[in-house]
This record gives sequence, structure tokens and C-alpha cells, in this order.
Amino acid sequence: MGKLSGSVSTSGRVEWVDIAKGIGIILVIIGHLGVPYTDLWIYTFHMPLFFFLSGVVFSGIKYKFKVFLVKRIKALVIPYFALSFGIFLFFTFLYVYHDKTGTTPPYFVRGALDTPVNMFVKFLVQRGYCTVWFLACLFVAEIIFYFVSKAAKRNLIVMSAISSAICIGGLVYYRLGGTTLPWNIDTALIAQFFMCMGYLFSNSTSLTKFREIITVNASNPVRCIMAVLFLAINVISGFASLRLSGKSVNMSIGDYGFEPLSFISALAGILFIITVASMIKSRFFSYLGRNTMLVFAWHSRIVIIALNYLYLAIGIFQSDGFIIRCIYGVVTTITILAILMPLDYLIQRSFLSFMVGRKRIKFKEK
Repeated sequence: MGKLSGSVSTSGRVEWVDIAKGIGIILVIIGHLGVPYTDLWIYTFHMPLFFFLSGVVFSGIKYKFKVFLVKRIKALVIPYFALSFGIFLFFTFLYVYHDKTGTTPPYFVRGALDTPVNMFVKFLVQRGYCTVWFLACLFVAEIIFYFVSKAAKRNLIVMSAISSAICIGGLVYYRLGGTTLPWNIDTALIAQFFMCMGYLFSNSTSLTKFREIITVNASNPVRCIMAVLFLAINVISGFASLRLSGKSVNMSIGDYGFEPLSFISALAGILFIITVASMIKSRFFSYLGRNTMLVFAWHSRIVIIALNYLYLAIGIFQSDGFIIRCIYGVVTTITILAILMPLDYLIQRSFLSFMVGRKRIKFKEK
């Protein structure tokens, strides 16, 4: 096994991983804001990035399954239901408000409003519903990858073969007309492959030199050149996939464009972000990357919608002009972070810390 490279904090976290996650969550927000000329590019790699980074730090192989399962329930399943409940309350309020007042919901929320009963069922079944789909999918993907890694017995070649076969099976399922399965099992079949690629990136001795070049040893000019190369591969292959398939990548609904090019584009985009992250020394991005869960879950389905109601009421950002949309994106992104980062800080230090997977709920792990 190789050794993960990069500066390590006193808590044992690898700095470039946290910074890459911080950059990734900013891109997720921008991708949901419809900023011109950004969403198609961001979608080529932004969700694979998070699964890849989960694979980079994956350590589940050292645990017995029961212990691993309990840890992932505390870290992902409990936050999933807690954060989903927050979204449920917000949308129930909007539904009741428009129902009681007889007003027509604005365009930006019209397709999302549903009866409380229907929303409850959708959260329970979870078929790519709301931004929290990622937490459910990551949980299932980690379970799958746990068994892949156990079956491979730490043999990275065998692990790659099993993971690739599962991924291909998932893609064939979509090609045959398969629809989203409960708890995004279908998406998890693909997601575990990106986890596997992340695990290989951090553990393969044959990739040690390459990994260290883009994260530690190379000078910034060299890493800049490599970042540009990765970005070029990402953009060219992503654009070619779009032209050939007519579809952009959207993991939550099972769209992968022309799969070979889409996967090349995704991996190149991931390496681009990692290379950039390794050159940045940013306490802001590092902190954000360590605390992404609340921002990820609530930025789109709560804060963006609430801000859009505010913008509509005061009459700003109602034009689709290029400059207006860009200003809207910048202002809204900053506002989202200004609201959710302090809120996350307070939640972590309160009895509600279980919402973001931080509370030490006492389950037996034997």
C-alpha cells in the first residue's frame, strides 16, 4: 500500500482533501444557481469528486461489518433523516402557506411543492429526491465498496476488476431502461467505482510518484501545467460526450452521457480540482471542506428558495441577462455561506450535533 501524500493536520486530516471538498461544495452551489456557462462543466465531475474523495480516505476495510455499519449509520443515515426533516418542514410550510392563501407558487418552487404525505414518502423511499440524495447514495455506495474491498482481500487489481464490473452492470441497467431505485442503489453502483478510484489513488504504490507530483513534490509551475492539462482533457472529453449523446452528466437521475468519455472527463476534472487544491493554502476552503454536510443538504432546497422569495419580493435578479445572472450567482453563493456556515458551527456545538454526524451516539460496536 502507498501512503497518502500531503500536509496533515493535527487531527490527522489531509489538507488537500479538505480543500478539494471545499472547492467542490462551492461548485455544487454554483451549479444549482444556473450561472451562465458553468453548470454543464461543473456537472461533468462535481458529484464524482465527492465519491472519489470518500474513497481517498476510506478506512472501512479494517473494521468488522457490524462496526463499520454502525459508524456509517451515525455518520450518514442519522444526518440524512435529520436534515431531510428540516427540508420537509420548510416545504410543508410553503405548501400550507400557498394552499391557505390561494396564491400560485412562484416558478422556482412550483415543481417542487407537494403534499406533506407525498414528501414524507419520497424522503423515506429516496429516489434521487432533493439534495440529500447524496447522503443516502454515499451510505449505500460505502456498503457496496466495503464488500468489494473485503472480497478483494486488499488486492488492488482484483478490487478494481470487481468494482468496474459492478459499475458496468449499473450502466447496463440504465441502458436497458432502468429507473431510480430506492435509496439510490442504482447510482451507488456507479458511485462505488469512483470511490474505488479514490482508494487506488491514495493506496496504490504504482501511483505513488504520480500522486506525489500533483499533491506534494512538484513546483507550483509544474502543477499549474498539469492542472491545465487535466482541465483540457475534462472539457474536451465532456464536450465530446455531450455532442455524441445529447445528454449532460447528472448522477441523481442516471444520466451519464456517452459513458467512456464521461468517465474520462470526470476523472480528469477530479484530478484538476485535486491539483488546484494542493497548491492552495486556505483556512476558509479547508474549514468548509471539513464541514460540508449542512451546506450540501440545505443550500438548494431551503436557502436558495428562501432567497428567491426575497428577491421576488424586492424586485431584484428577475432578469435572465448574463450580467444579472452572474451577480445573482455571486451574491447568492456568499449569502448561502454566510447563513449556513455559522449555523453549522452552532449545530455542532449543541445537542443537535447529530444532524451533521458529529454527536457520539452510544451504540455498541462489538
